[in-house]
Amino acid sequence: MTLLQLGTLNIVAFLILSYKVFLQFVNAVLTESRNPLWLLPDKQPINHSINAFIDKLAKNNDSELPVELAEWLSSSGSWVGFIFLAIIVLCSFIIIWRTLQNRPNILHADALMLLILLGFLLPSASLDYKLVLLAPGLAVVLANRTLPELRWQRILFIGLTILMSAAYSLTLVPYQYRAGLLITAFPMLFIILLCLTGLNLLNKTWDEVL
Repeated sequence: MTLLQLGTLNIVAFLILSYKVFLQFVNAVLTESRNPLWLLPDKQPINHSINAFIDKLAKNNDSELPVELAEWLSSSGSWVGFIFLAIIVLCSFIIIWRTLQNRPNILHADALMLLILLGFLLPSASLDYKLVLLAPGLAVVLANRTLPELRWQRILFIGLTILMSAAYSLTLVPYQYRAGLLITAFPMLFIILLCLTGLNLLNKTWDEVL
């Protein structure tokens, strides 16, 4: 029921500026998603989708990979993309399932952050201007976190928090000043998702509400 309410709210939000503007937006997204220009080298830095990242590796424009590996990615990129997608789906399932197991609804900070990350990673054209949404999402995720009781869990918690913060910090650096694998934001976003999943598995309290 909660998912239906959230879905309805999102659909209604698209219509705030009138249905004509919404139709223009849908048409632009569909058109650009099929536009190969989004995968050209000069467009890659602002596109942090799975497709753009794999295309970046396959073309090996900055010689960040061995030639043999880049050639293999060029022919097997779809399989690599499928593996990334499978990991993203698995992380999503874990977070949503644990949230629903521990709460009467899905209104939780981790679920909010998950939806933000999915909005970045899944579209074939996902641009830099959306990265501003990371700040409020991470703020809510980290604000009410408490250290686990066991020593090894505390060490893991601190490590995941530092890694997540470092990955977010790199997204604040303009792509002109990043190089190699980090020129697109995909690696940072993917790391944030993995860290979020780890923190979710360590979470014993479920008091945070959106």
